[in-house]
Amino acid sequence: MKLLPIRYPIPVRAIIIPVIDTFSGIFSTLLAWMITTQYPFMNGGAPISWHTILSVGLYWAIAPHFADGYNPIKIRYRRFHIEVIGKAAFVFVAFIVAAVFFFRSLPIPIGFLVTCIAISPALVLLGRSIGTDILYLPRFQRKVLIIGAGWAGSTIAREMLARSAYGYNPVGFLDDDPAKHGTVIEGIPVLGSDTRLLDVIKQLGVDFVVVAITHGMKPELSASLYQVRRNGISVVRMTEMYEMLAQRVPVRHLPEHWVREFVEGLQEARQAVYLPRLAINYFFSLLLLILFLPSIPLIALLVFLMDGRPVLFAQERVGKDENLFTLYKFRTMRDPEDGDDEGSIGNSWKKRITRTGKFLRATRLDEIPQLFNVIRGDIHLVGPRPFISHEVDMLSSKVPYYKLRFLVKPGITGHAQLSAGYENDPETAVQKLEYDLFYIKYRSIWLDLAIIIRTVSAMVLRRGE
Repeated sequence: MKLLPIRYPIPVRAIIIPVIDTFSGIFSTLLAWMITTQYPFMNGGAPISWHTILSVGLYWAIAPHFADGYNPIKIRYRRFHIEVIGKAAFVFVAFIVAAVFFFRSLPIPIGFLVTCIAISPALVLLGRSIGTDILYLPRFQRKVLIIGAGWAGSTIAREMLARSAYGYNPVGFLDDDPAKHGTVIEGIPVLGSDTRLLDVIKQLGVDFVVVAITHGMKPELSASLYQVRRNGISVVRMTEMYEMLAQRVPVRHLPEHWVREFVEGLQEARQAVYLPRLAINYFFSLLLLILFLPSIPLIALLVFLMDGRPVLFAQERVGKDENLFTLYKFRTMRDPEDGDDEGSIGNSWKKRITRTGKFLRATRLDEIPQLFNVIRGDIHLVGPRPFISHEVDMLSSKVPYYKLRFLVKPGITGHAQLSAGYENDPETAVQKLEYDLFYIKYRSIWLDLAIIIRTVSAMVLRRGE
């Protein structure tokens, strides 16, 4: 069966720094190999295979993922690059020291590894710095004109400015409201009405247009946008641009026909990914159970000794199609019988987290028992977070499109959990729903794997809370 291709929108620039890291890592590793071959005492005369060079080189592209090293908001800052590469170098050295301590010898010459650690961080950091500087040169920025200076227009402008590494530079708004003409919104001028579209594009050299209109479009504007497209200039809806930049669906700015398109696209995607997703769920669940099997009795004993009984926490949650199921976790809070767990609205539940619970939640080890829920078919590894019935009722009445998240099975981890945390007040619930709908709309094998990698990073860096 053919796997579903990568469907979710990614700005092209989002892959440039990872590519630079890959080439810088491999180049620095080749340089270390050349140095060690010139001085045989550094490698003890042992040959260094090409796959060793490639593996060590790729480390410098993979490691930053576990330190949030490709964050589009922070990536413009030099200090951020130094922190990311510094963490990667520290882990590299720690791994070598641990390997030597436990195994006394390594299949890879120590001299080669020491040479790598001496030159690779500097070269990777240099490559990142040069690449980032090039990305921010004016000639590599796309000039964006936004049609509509209302809530939708200002929202997409903020996203473009916040993620300037992606190269979308808003240069102006056009809006029908005369009161807005000549004003400045988010630091961007309103240049007049949309009747000036073709003139403004020519004057400013615009090469990208975002339509941020929530009401119906006038025939004259439609004709002008058709001409813009024929001139080779990209024209996209605000919702599409927002999804690409923020990796969220803007629920407050959705057109009326969006739900129908969303459900139709979901049905088509479900046919393509059902069997592969099922295989991945069971494969990774069984693999993780085997890996964590030795730790399960140790965690249970730790909870029992430190916090007493019960060791496991069981609670009824809402799953796919709003069906109820019992979810299992290691207990991390006091008085679990009152139902006020981490899914509850507000922050009162945080006061009852135990000392052991803080560690288990930060590392996500408290969620190991949920692997049995995956095997039972209650949930998937990746999906929206399951909530309690009364929370679902409350949020459904306050958050638009909230029940669309029940079109798929919930998950142990997910796009919203990693991006927006565990708060459940109505305000945060809107943001989390935007992440959930993005995942549901674009879910694929590749998006699941990307979320699993981010989850491993959160566990290693203890970002579970």
